[in-house]
Amino acid sequence: MSHIFEFRGAGFTKWVAVVALFLAPTLTALPAYADVVSPDAPTSVIVTPGDSQLTISWSEPVYDGDDAITAYTATATAGSSSSTCGWTTGTLTCTISSLTNGTSYAVTVVATNSIGDSDNSTTVNGTPNVEPGQPTLSSVVPGNQSLTVTWTAPSNDGTAITGYTATAVDGLSTLTCTTVLLTCTITGLVNGTEYTVSLIASNAAGPSTESDPLTGTPVSVPGAPTDVQLTRVFDGITVTWTAPTLNGGDEITDYTVTASPNDASGAVTCGWTTGDGALTCELTGVSNTANYSIVVVATNSVGDSAGSTSASSNGYSAPGAPTISSITPGNTTLTLSITPGTSGGLSRTDYVYSLDNGVTFTSFATATGPFVITGLANGTTYRVSVAAVNDVDTGTFSSRVSGVPATVPSAPRWLHGVRGSATATLLWNPPATNGGSTITSYLVSDLHGHTCTSATMTCTVTGLTNGVAYVFYVMAINSRGTSAPSNSNLVIPATTPGAPGITSVVAGNRSVVVTFTAPTTTGGAALGYYDYSVDGGTSWQSGQYRTKNSALTITGLINGTSYSVKIRARNIVGAGTASVATTAVPFTTPGKTVIQAIVTTSTTATVSFAAPGTGGRAITSYQYSLNNGTTWVTRSSGTTTSPLVITGLVTKHFYSVQVRAVSSAGSGLASAPFRFQTK
Repeated sequence: MSHIFEFRGAGFTKWVAVVALFLAPTLTALPAYADVVSPDAPTSVIVTPGDSQLTISWSEPVYDGDDAITAYTATATAGSSSSTCGWTTGTLTCTISSLTNGTSYAVTVVATNSIGDSDNSTTVNGTPNVEPGQPTLSSVVPGNQSLTVTWTAPSNDGTAITGYTATAVDGLSTLTCTTVLLTCTITGLVNGTEYTVSLIASNAAGPSTESDPLTGTPVSVPGAPTDVQLTRVFDGITVTWTAPTLNGGDEITDYTVTASPNDASGAVTCGWTTGDGALTCELTGVSNTANYSIVVVATNSVGDSAGSTSASSNGYSAPGAPTISSITPGNTTLTLSITPGTSGGLSRTDYVYSLDNGVTFTSFATATGPFVITGLANGTTYRVSVAAVNDVDTGTFSSRVSGVPATVPSAPRWLHGVRGSATATLLWNPPATNGGSTITSYLVSDLHGHTCTSATMTCTVTGLTNGVAYVFYVMAINSRGTSAPSNSNLVIPATTPGAPGITSVVAGNRSVVVTFTAPTTTGGAALGYYDYSVDGGTSWQSGQYRTKNSALTITGLINGTSYSVKIRARNIVGAGTASVATTAVPFTTPGKTVIQAIVTTSTTATVSFAAPGTGGRAITSYQYSLNNGTTWVTRSSGTTTSPLVITGLVTKHFYSVQVRAVSSAGSGLASAPFRFQTK
């Protein structure tokens, strides 16, 4: 159980809550005293400054002394001076007037009832004040993303102005600057955007009325131009560029291009202004040999931008030394391949050449080629140097390179050929001129692709066919190429004939007749005579026969002598292979028998005779005739020696007898008739 007890005394009241737990019967509260006292002090005092016044408000005391409060008195004290205001009814507020603006006053409030005044409330300080008058804007000066605002102080600023606030509004955003000075800069703005600017002044009393507005547009100098490009020509430089990304919020009206040289020739400028079209200008009057550093500056109403990144334009010079990469001889000419050196910054307009190390030189009249030196002497060595030319000067000469003009040789002379077996050997005399270059080889050829090459003046073509006519010519070769062909020469390759074939050998009286067939190959040339040999090929005699199939008669032989017979054919090349040997023995009929004596009987006659020559064949028998050779009787005995016995004769009869020898060759000559009479 809880009870609230009230304790009262002079000028105060205390409430005490007591809570007691009782296990016994309930404790009964003591009766309260009912004495009236003065109220407690007012609370929650608030002082609101005004123009030469302070308006004070407060809350009633916590305890009114059990008596109605009849008045409140507020007192403002500054030093020894005090002013008051009172309250009797209504809202707990009153205003102390006729105070001194800007003076700090200590304010207290006292409550009054029938008993008397309460204690002073807690002291609250207050200073009478008034808001500043309307400030006046003097100017709004554009800056880079900013506006600098200036103004004049209000004619009536009340107490000391504690600050100014300038505000810039573009309809989308509001930005301010605050200062105690008469100028400030509003930053963070967007260049090129128009802002409405106003100003308020503030003091302890509060803000003034807003000033009349001014407008301003933030701007700055442009950004630097970019992408400066240069095209250098003789006596001038064409400059192009790209506009800055940012124009500073203001139209760029001009560009200025400045070219600073690396020599004493002086800077050169050109300009661009609104309406000139493309962003370009021409620098004229430049020194062609100077190097220039070129900067572009953009200008708007604020001023000049920073310079662009410097672009360099190197001055021109005479071309650097070229290189003769190759030199090709021609007929009284040299053709050069030239690798250019540095250009000196200008297009090359020509090349010149010198044959005396640059003392004198001659124009090629071309900068691109072909580069041909004419009118030279074939076979003469020339040392050539070249230089390029541009609008500045003739450049440095190249290193010297040697060349010898030359052409192909003239044709070889007096070609003639010697046939061989399936070959042709060609011989010739050298050309009248080698064209100014050493002849390195000769090429022999016909119209069918048979060739041979040689470094000397003879060459043998192989792989030919005997008996076929070939027309050859020869050409000389040097470093420039192949000459015209020489005179032509016809060659028919050939060799000696093959062996003829002996088909028969017929022996005769002191002779043999050889029948033969011509060789199967003539060697590629017409057959001529045939030769013969009767000693197996040790020695040969011409038979003077031309027929392909014929018989050759060999005479002047010795009957009865064995001969080893061979024949061979001839053509224009010579004697061919001999035939196989054949043996032959010449012969004839026996010679004339000579009767030496006859011995008779009545019926016989014994004829003695001298044997004749055999004629090369053995006598095989003898025959006799008793009727002058009309009929012949071979001796019956078959002997071949003398005498010959004739039988069956008639007694005492006259006879005329002839005898002859017989061999395999036939019957010999009959003896002279020999007369005898039988007994």
